[in-house]
Amino acid sequence: MPLRRRKALQLSGLGITILSGCTFGFGGTSDEIDVTMTNNDGTTHRLSVTISFENSVLVDETVTLAADESSTTTFENPRYTGSALLEAELDTAERTQTEIRVGPGTGIRDVFVEIRADGELTAFAGRT
Repeated sequence: MPLRRRKALQLSGLGITILSGCTFGFGGTSDEIDVTMTNNDGTTHRLSVTISFENSVLVDETVTLAADESSTTTFENPRYTGSALLEAELDTAERTQTEIRVGPGTGIRDVFVEIRADGELTAFAGRT
């Protein structure tokens, strides 16, 4: 088999594999998204987290976290792409809100809400 033909067949096989959904070990967008809430502060806190998308609530969770404790919940990734609103509120009235991209093709894998050592809240989405 001539070298050019062999190379063309290899490349066409690669294209078919990619188009069929194989990502060679690279992560894609998850069907279920983990939401991890972590307390890095030295005291126990009550933390409320809400994630809403369009006219539905994906997460509505309130947890009490001791120092250096974490809690995880999950939500089903929506079937279409858009911006979801993540709102977090701490028992000290500290609040944060941010938009996160959800749905197919966004690469979202996890959401993290953290109480920092200084008592401030941070929230962000982890992507692949």
